[in-house]
Amino acid sequence: MHNRPRPPKGLPEDPKAVEAGRVRLQKLSRVCNEVLKRVAEDRVDEESLKLAAALLEQNPECYSVWNYRRRAFQAVLQGRDGSAAAREAADAELALTERCLRRNPKSYATWHHRRWIIQKGLTPLKHELQLLGQLLEVDSRNFMAWAYRRFIVALAGIPPRDEEQYAAGLIDANFSNYSAWHARTTLLHAVHSGPPVMSVSQLVAGDQAAGAGSEHNGSGQPSSAGASAELVPLAALRQEFELVHQACFTDPEDQSAWLNHRWLLARTFAHTQGPQTSAADEGSPAHQDLTEIFEQEVDMCNQLLEVEPDRTKCKWPLLTLARLQEMQQQLGLRAGSQGSTQQSAADIYRELMVVDPKRKGYYADALEGRAHVMAV
Repeated sequence: MHNRPRPPKGLPEDPKAVEAGRVRLQKLSRVCNEVLKRVAEDRVDEESLKLAAALLEQNPECYSVWNYRRRAFQAVLQGRDGSAAAREAADAELALTERCLRRNPKSYATWHHRRWIIQKGLTPLKHELQLLGQLLEVDSRNFMAWAYRRFIVALAGIPPRDEEQYAAGLIDANFSNYSAWHARTTLLHAVHSGPPVMSVSQLVAGDQAAGAGSEHNGSGQPSSAGASAELVPLAALRQEFELVHQACFTDPEDQSAWLNHRWLLARTFAHTQGPQTSAADEGSPAHQDLTEIFEQEVDMCNQLLEVEPDRTKCKWPLLTLARLQEMQQQLGLRAGSQGSTQQSAADIYRELMVVDPKRKGYYADALEGRAHVMAV
């Protein structure tokens, strides 16, 4: 779980809690051994299935036991007539996985089993969205729940615009919801009828080889692994910048919005790359839009720096301002000499070496021109 404090180091353990844990472990071990014995014997009876379910509720990561249940229910769930027996079995398995997920919301094996049941097409999908809403309320950055949501959304044919609004609602509730920001980046191309785009996670990782991967993740939606640097309309990017501004002014130290801001800058910068773009042509409408966007973002960073007297809390606006100045210089979007622009960015990197000493090496590389300003 995120934002869950760890107990202090050196804190003595409660003897009663230790003993209770030992007894619980012994009991679980006995049940596990018995279930695995029955699995090896391929015993498929009501008692064995109940015992397996009890074990999974205590330890949902028993892959072998989930495999055993799939073998046990495969025949009845394959019924093409949608028989009552098949629906009853599917509902029972979904109920079991839900209990397991509430105990361990990040159980790979449980999510896989639930997806297997849903793919049989025997149950409505409305409850899946309700369950996901509850789990994401507990942990908004549960990446397994987000992946499963993309699967359900594709299966249910929910419009990308609706998912974009869902992500916006989560962001409004918590600007630090990095997963919701990421979800919006993966939806922009679909909402605005464009091709796949690079995800925030790829941008941060600097994974330039991602474009060689598959374009889909098996869930019916484009995969971030197959993302490319195709264009997102500037009008759409302007709207996203406005949303990010709200988050940046609310909490300038929160990195979630700033990482998304960097992604938006990369998508804006992409309008100057390739033969199909016109933003690099001075005097063109696209060039004017690009100039306005970069000037707007520079102003935003300067406003944040003016209202925050403590420079140690200004890492993100400082770093973003330096990158913006370098991008403006590279694209010839800023008046004045090249040397003066570069010097301003250099001064910022020197200040960042003091403000954020843990990343002093990165800022030193940026100062020497060895760090990428922006990946597109």
